[in-house]
Amino acid sequence: MIFAVQLLIMMMWGTLALYANELFQFGGSEMGYVSAFAAASGILAQVGLLRVLTRVIPDKAILVAALLTMGLGLVVLSLSMGPLVLLVGVGFMAASFNTAMPTAMGLVSRLATESEQGRAMGTTASAISLASVIGPIVAGALFSLSPRGSYAVAAVVALAAVAIAARGISPASLAVPRQHLSAEYLDRHE
Repeated sequence: MIFAVQLLIMMMWGTLALYANELFQFGGSEMGYVSAFAAASGILAQVGLLRVLTRVIPDKAILVAALLTMGLGLVVLSLSMGPLVLLVGVGFMAASFNTAMPTAMGLVSRLATESEQGRAMGTTASAISLASVIGPIVAGALFSLSPRGSYAVAAVVALAAVAIAARGISPASLAVPRQHLSAEYLDRHE
């Protein structure tokens, strides 16, 4: 899931400036405001929304909802007809990314034994790095075929991630090797 979350955000950021320029003639100044809006949306989600959600909803449900919201943000982006719609899509993406990533990282931390948490986090960091390389490359290739289509394809990836997460969060889906899992987790799931 961590790979998917990072892949989706990198697919958006990898082409967003080109997309906004093509549709609305946004330049550096406008993209600066879009980036600031995304950062503010993410901060509000993390310090406000996530704090409330973690008290009343299981982490798996939060992760599924965040992935679904990322997909919604990508659909909104693909349908952007004006700058406000673009901002709504970016806001959904930023808020859901800043909800999904800490939730998934917390799940990884709880799945690993205390002595293996460092390795589990290292493996997670590798998955994030790989997604950060692949996301912009894939998005750029898709963008060259169809600017709007690149976001639609990313939305399909988000829906696939939703299906996997809804089916069950597993160590493999979070990029945690089996040898790093806690005995408690193994006892419950084997």
